[in-house]
Amino acid sequence: MEEATSLTARPETALTFVQAISLYRRATFWAVFFCLGQLMTAYDPQVMGNLLAMPAFQRDFGHLYKGEYTISAAWQTGLMMGVPIGQVVGSLGAGYPMEWFGRKRTFGVCVIGTIGCIFIQFFSQSLQVLLVGELVGGLVLGFYAVITPAYASEVCPVALRGILTANINLSIVVGQFLANVVCAGTQKLDSHWAYRLPFALQWFWPVIILIGLPFAPESSFPTYHTVCFHCFTNTGTASRSMVVGQTREAPRGREILEKPCLLQCQREASARLHCPDEYG
Repeated sequence: MEEATSLTARPETALTFVQAISLYRRATFWAVFFCLGQLMTAYDPQVMGNLLAMPAFQRDFGHLYKGEYTISAAWQTGLMMGVPIGQVVGSLGAGYPMEWFGRKRTFGVCVIGTIGCIFIQFFSQSLQVLLVGELVGGLVLGFYAVITPAYASEVCPVALRGILTANINLSIVVGQFLANVVCAGTQKLDSHWAYRLPFALQWFWPVIILIGLPFAPESSFPTYHTVCFHCFTNTGTASRSMVVGQTREAPRGREILEKPCLLQCQREASARLHCPDEYG
């Protein structure tokens, strides 16, 4: 008990890795838990690359050329680029819902969206429908690329932040490895299950996440549901009114941080540039 009290009294920067793990076990667990989103992000495109070489997939989705079934280079490029294109768009748009609704709620909605996208992939019977599933699925997967590192960096102390955000890369490698293992085990099947089984196994991760997500704490970073600012009066004078609120069970304590809006940041930065004496 005395040791735990002494660790709590130390600043975060003074904690070693082992001490930080011992003190912030719950934060560590949930940071790793959110990395399951990154695992799904890596699994899907890796599966698609393997399916293009599967005889059963080529037979059902390709065309006959010189006695063998094949998929044209244009369609191979389209299917492989569907997820990356969607990820670019999704990652660029992820910041707004994360600010409005919080990391946890946004993550949960994305997981539900992933379940729907897997349905499109699983039941697709043409390359066109499969491409739509890859594009929409990539859009949702792009959110994971932003939510996971943001959540991990906000709930973890300084001593753990670098390691647990780097754990995201480990999750990506694990997802790619699992995709290769699954496809290696199904490639010799002569039915549609050769390519539908790898798609179906993607439902496993959303189920695990949805079971555990209600127990996950929200990030300690405030959202627009907890803090509201009126940035400027009609005269241009900076004035703020804060609606008091608290985030739920932040692992490092419940805290509300004051942050200005984008417009205010731009105006104050311009004022500092042109009137440096007034701002020190």
